[in-house]
Amino acid sequence: MSKKECVKVVVRCRPLNSTETADNRQVIVNVDDKRGEIKIKNIKGDSAEAEKVFAFDSVFGSNST
Repeated sequence: MSKKECVKVVVRCRPLNSTETADNRQVIVNVDDKRGEIKIKNIKGDSAEAEKVFAFDSVFGSNST
């Protein structure tokens, strides 16, 4: 008799660091903590291109403590 294992995935997205801010880089990751989703923009692609959406068990944005 085998036991089933369950793995939960939790993601925390960090804020831009001082080097990235000094280089005027853009935030391309949007966090929806209510839905457990991370949305990533492709700033080098077509502006009409849809964001890539990834779902996790739990997500934390750059303002989380």
